Amino acid sequence: MLIYPVFIPFQGCPFRCIYCQQETITHHASDSFTIDTEKIKQFIHKNAGIDKEIAFFGGTFTALKPEVQKQLFSQTLKLLDDKTSFRISTRPDFINKNILSFLKENHVRTIELGIQSFQENVLKQSYRGYTVNQATEACKLIKENHFKLCIQLMPGLPGDRIETFLKSAEIALSLKPDYLRLYPTIVLKGTELERMYHEGLFDPWNLDEALLAVSAVVKKTEVSPTKIIKIGLHSDLNITKKEVISGPWHQNFGELIKGILLLEKCLSHVKQAKILYISPFDASLLLGNQKYVLDFCKNKLSLKLPEKIIVDKTLKKESYYIQEINMEEI
Repeated sequence: MLIYPVFIPFQGCPFRCIYCQQETITHHASDSFTIDTEKIKQFIHKNAGIDKEIAFFGGTFTALKPEVQKQLFSQTLKLLDDKTSFRISTRPDFINKNILSFLKENHVRTIELGIQSFQENVLKQSYRGYTVNQATEACKLIKENHFKLCIQLMPGLPGDRIETFLKSAEIALSLKPDYLRLYPTIVLKGTELERMYHEGLFDPWNLDEALLAVSAVVKKTEVSPTKIIKIGLHSDLNITKKEVISGPWHQNFGELIKGILLLEKCLSHVKQAKILYISPFDASLLLGNQKYVLDFCKNKLSLKLPEKIIVDKTLKKESYYIQEINMEEI
């Protein structure tokens, strides 16, 4: 699915969430959400005949006044072709039948819910302002009204642990969303979470904890009808070390996850690999990022790494073969 993002930072939000710093995430100020209709027109024309969406991100869309929502829709409705619709992002406590009817009338196809956790204590400690029951009912209502549903989860919020995040993910997948986004919680400068961190009220996960938790959920999702459309913050956000106070931030977090899962797959059916031959398309997953994936799989997953990893230019993406160690060589 092709998506053209339109950022409306903080618009409609009942309050600023403890982790939120939309100026950093989107590089848009809270009052700068003018729609560039010319660029949208080009996007639609360039991708004629392909399913695509104009997406309103960064705020709580359905908490905006109806006339403001209508104004945002009307700026681009006349540009839509039969393969283009809208995607909106909102909170579960701003979903009801009337809201969904209004969205359907305005060509919304996909609704993203920033649920973040399906654990009551995590929602309370993170001051989310809704309950697990409200979150699950909103998901069900969206599905019943034939929208595409995307659930956003944030592992590592206050009160969250690896095991509680895994439970949240199980609940999310049981609701059969079409899409899932996974954003490990990081402490950004200028947020309430930064204050909590400095005062010793919040202990963020480290990178390895986040990789363990998220990789486990990705494996579960791969055998479900749900598709993961994003893991970690976008790599092109130009977040600097000064803006990240603490937490499991890595510019290539999603790539690390892919590398971990690929190496597990390669080594899962052999006792000991002498040489692992991989595709040039996958080389960066295993050998890039200062070989973080290799170190992680050895130290955290106790995988027996191959003696050598060789790039075979004849292999296609995600293809590999292994030369095992002959027992006589040991």
